Amino acid sequence: MKRALITGVALGLLVAAATACGDQAPTAPTELASVATAAKPLERASLASAPKLALLANRYNSGETHLIVQSLDSAKPNQPLATFAHVRGGSVQARPLPGGAFAVVLDRERSRDNSFAAVALHLDRQGKLKQLASSVVHASVPHPVDSDRIVIETGNPGPSLTPSEVAAGRLRTDALSVDVVALSTGARRSVHRFNGYATHLCGVLRNEAIVYRVAFGGADLVAVDIDTGSVRTLVERLPAFARDFSVDPSRDALLYSNRSETGGMVVERLDLASGKRRVVHRAQHLTLAPAFLPGGDLTFNRPGAGTLVEVGATSASLVAQLERSRATPFPRLAVVQAATAARLVVPTPADHRVSIVGFMP
Repeated sequence: MKRALITGVALGLLVAAATACGDQAPTAPTELASVATAAKPLERASLASAPKLALLANRYNSGETHLIVQSLDSAKPNQPLATFAHVRGGSVQARPLPGGAFAVVLDRERSRDNSFAAVALHLDRQGKLKQLASSVVHASVPHPVDSDRIVIETGNPGPSLTPSEVAAGRLRTDALSVDVVALSTGARRSVHRFNGYATHLCGVLRNEAIVYRVAFGGADLVAVDIDTGSVRTLVERLPAFARDFSVDPSRDALLYSNRSETGGMVVERLDLASGKRRVVHRAQHLTLAPAFLPGGDLTFNRPGAGTLVEVGATSASLVAQLERSRATPFPRLAVVQAATAARLVVPTPADHRVSIVGFMP
């Protein structure tokens, strides 16, 4: 399989103030008050009116995955809202939609090359599941545009490489597409086509899809108008190792980590309106996993942390995260109040791996 998306992990978190990402030089980040082992617990009863948290749960190498919409004030896992069948050990990605529906991408069939063996599905509020598209990029995430439209990634494998191309260090060039799908009708149209190694849909900001593209000559970042298909270049060229993209829609900003051209790794903040980039942190380890927090602060991992945390979703005041350590066979799911760092472990099914889908809109 050619394409494999790596989800970053974070914590022993460092937090840099939002002002560090403006025109001033970034200040030294300070350690977030022990988020993974917060001394101050978050009271379960205080979350009675909080948005519910959607998550996916499955057993190792299973052929089914459960979608759970968890009440944060409940001490027990909620019953699954739906169960998706897929290839054993396959990828399942989902995002919540307005009104209680979900967009889903999963590996429906096994093939010699699984790069484009996934399908996109719509789970409506009545629990009816409808297939929207095939030839979807493996492990890609569907992104909502509005109540009736989502953006997905599709593609077809390109021709096999010649011996001379292999010797030159080339990879297979595939026909890739960013598609908009109408949930009400199932109509699908391509708004952007690209011949290259990979695309990654970083997020959707109003009427633009933010797309990271990789080809033999390097990588770039573009904004694609979802209505017209016009392309606006954000970064013309950058190292082809970017990962862990995080969009802050309130500040029109994109955060990601990448390999530095001078060695090591960097966290960069990109202003999506002006295209201005700023390095906000440098490090020598790969598990930076930067993410925006409510209020505009940003987080990233410090080296040597005993607990690694993947920030999976944020609401107006809460952060949902997976906490990984060698002491437990499965990651813990927790929510943290961004303003106080108070933390609550969220119950999940025993002996199941979980991933965060998002807070319900």
